[in-house]
Amino acid sequence: MRVSSKHRQKTVLFTDFSGGLNISVPPDMLKLNELQKADNFEFDTRSGVLKTRSGLSLLHTETEDIQALFFAYGMNKLFYACGNKVHSYDFSSGQSAEIGDLSGTRVPVFAEWEDSILIASGSYLQHYDGSTLETITNSPLCDFVFVKHGRVGVSLAGSDYLSFSGIGDYTNWNFAGTDSDAQQIEVGYKEGGDIVGVRPFFDDLIIFKDNRRTYRLTGWYPDWEVNEVTRGHGAVNKDASAIIGSSVVFIDMDGVVALTPTVEYGDFAFKQVGDKINSYFASNLDFGASRIFHVPSRGQVWCKPNTSKIVYVLHYLTGAWTRFIFQDEIGGALSCPYGSIVALGSKLYRFDDYKDDDDGTPIESVVVLPRKSGARELLLKYVSLLYRAHGQGQMVLTIGSYSRTLNVVQGDDIAYSDDDIVAQDTDPLVQSAHVRYNERTNRRIDYLEPKITCNGCRVGLIALTNEIADV
Repeated sequence: MRVSSKHRQKTVLFTDFSGGLNISVPPDMLKLNELQKADNFEFDTRSGVLKTRSGLSLLHTETEDIQALFFAYGMNKLFYACGNKVHSYDFSSGQSAEIGDLSGTRVPVFAEWEDSILIASGSYLQHYDGSTLETITNSPLCDFVFVKHGRVGVSLAGSDYLSFSGIGDYTNWNFAGTDSDAQQIEVGYKEGGDIVGVRPFFDDLIIFKDNRRTYRLTGWYPDWEVNEVTRGHGAVNKDASAIIGSSVVFIDMDGVVALTPTVEYGDFAFKQVGDKINSYFASNLDFGASRIFHVPSRGQVWCKPNTSKIVYVLHYLTGAWTRFIFQDEIGGALSCPYGSIVALGSKLYRFDDYKDDDDGTPIESVVVLPRKSGARELLLKYVSLLYRAHGQGQMVLTIGSYSRTLNVVQGDDIAYSDDDIVAQDTDPLVQSAHVRYNERTNRRIDYLEPKITCNGCRVGLIALTNEIADV
């Protein structure tokens, strides 16, 4: 009698990966829908399937690293900062142009003003109308800029004040004039701390200070009011927050958190949206280098903890996390009418859902499922992997000492993509939606811990079935 037949077999079925990455608990305490590792995987925004992330197509190469991206809808151009200069990129021509020097040395923030843009980089405010980059030398020093109710708002990390230009005039910084001239308001009067960052939130402003107090500016001059929202939490810098739906998501010294309005009290509730990654994220946090990038076309928020090539990706439609690992440090990411754009090092890329490489470099995607242990060793009896194949490459399935390399092929010839004469074409119109790999085996393993590694192929994971027995 074989060893496994002495014991009752059990089927472990993984069909739901919606819990995403969870590195807050030991591997054997994960739920069945959670993942130990999810590198270069993402959730499809339409089907919810966990799939290898899309590849990147090169758009443009600069001579120095790109620091920030901004798409101006009124001008229909992409703007970026590189080597303390401002550049524009035209998608129609594929050409880049240098606009001029930034007035400051900090990572710039952009805002649209009618059919022009405003730029704050730590010194005087700047304005670009499509032909001339001008510096507004009578403006307050600023590293953040936004537009509200016809006024330009600016702030500077290290200050206590928010400053607003005269109504309808970005050059009017006369604080001694009438109500329609420039205005200032102090945030957290006599409560200590300096402003770290500001985030426009619908008709209000959320202000973060370095004493970990967060404030909310409501109303408008002269009927404005500043109230404390929460203490003990706050963004670590001006680039570490984003508005996602009705929430303010930001990087705090404890990890990734969010403030969400509460209808009952007209106030905010605090939530640990990064509870599954925060233990690692916070311990590897660089306050100056951490940033958040919102990529709405992909339903993602990218959270960058430091200067590494890794970003933690919150898929906010499901609340699940994965990680992206790139070839270079990320300088910016956004969505625009021309696609999802990302800056890596000195290069501009566009996401391409039909590519399985980053400009020719294959992408290695790795997912590790929860660990399931027995009282003793286990015997792996049966393996069945169901997946969608969207490209060609290799996928390796590893479970302890069991390892199989699968040649992923998108599918057989289909009528749509071949050159056969239609009347004589016997190929199917579309390929099979799923591919299944099955194998009967008898392999001793210490515990069940499936690992799937994809090398330069695009796949979507549907289900993994394992039959095991105690030895």
